[in-house]
Amino acid sequence: MAEHAIRDEELVVHHRRTGPDIAVVTAVGEVDLLTAPRLRQALARTRERTTLVDLTGVTFLAAAGLSVLVDANDAARAAGRRFGVVAAHGSARRTLEISGVSEVLPAYSTLADAVPD
Repeated sequence: MAEHAIRDEELVVHHRRTGPDIAVVTAVGEVDLLTAPRLRQALARTRERTTLVDLTGVTFLAAAGLSVLVDANDAARAAGRRFGVVAAHGSARRTLEISGVSEVLPAYSTLADAVPD
């Protein structure tokens, strides 16, 4: 399974395959106007049937990060792929809920909940 990491001063993004057709993109740190392009870049590389974004390590999620997630969801749906975010608690979960984005994106409490059987 391949793993790639993109590092920024305030954000680390890992892209790995957890199954034959499942990509998990994990973000750790702050996703803001300066760092959101790193997340967008990692999501643009995914071609698996299912892409899950693990936000449990995100300490700050700005509007720019929300935009990246919504765009990635739209692109995945247009291509007939599945997309979801994992954010059980913390800053990312609260931002998803307050913004209403959790109503648009499939959101899961844990990675295990998000992985299809």
